Amino acid sequence: MSKRGQLAYIREVLRSYPEIKRKPSTHRTDNEAARLRAVEDMMDELGRMPDGAQRQRFVRMLYFEGRYTFWGVIDKVPISQRTARRWNARVMDIMANKMHLI
Repeated sequence: MSKRGQLAYIREVLRSYPEIKRKPSTHRTDNEAARLRAVEDMMDELGRMPDGAQRQRFVRMLYFEGRYTFWGVIDKVPISQRTARRWNARVMDIMANKMHLI
């Protein structure tokens, strides 16, 4: 899988998290359960970082809530564009590792 394809897949996983989380655990596929664990592990890891609560809020707003654009999240958190890009790149790296894509 190309790097671009990998990032698109990770974004899809992040955006599908709220829907998978709402399902009863008995109705989740093995793939969905693995996705859920990867996202929750990533959020835990973000929480242990400097500015962890802000990083988690960034991810929730950008990927889980589905009502903010990248620019909207920057305004709401508030963080600089450079910081947002750096945090997002770190999220992608963590998810790629958790999902065994790299």
